[in-house]
Amino acid sequence: MWTDMSEIVRPTRDGIHGREYISTSVELGRKLNHLTFDEKGKLLSRIHDTIDIPIPIIFDFPEDNLSPNVKGAVVRAAAELNTFAVLSATAITADLKKYIKKYHSANFT
Repeated sequence: MWTDMSEIVRPTRDGIHGREYISTSVELGRKLNHLTFDEKGKLLSRIHDTIDIPIPIIFDFPEDNLSPNVKGAVVRAAAELNTFAVLSATAITADLKKYIKKYHSANFT
């Protein structure tokens, strides 16, 4: 998680206007240790796709003994916050499918 807390240690030049951006987003996916270029400066490294979630929260809960209302509330909260809820495939009922965003796992190899 990246945060820029420079606003706390030094105020902006114009007071309240122009405050620095504080980000809590997290990129999920494969990262490169370095980039490789050819002799002409063309990028040779394959840049992998990532998924950006705005807050560093992924809902994971045991599915035993959870009521459908609780399960639905967690899935709806994850969808509203644009993050994830971890469920087994058998736990995904027809009423929860409308909250599922499709990500193609082939993009994350």
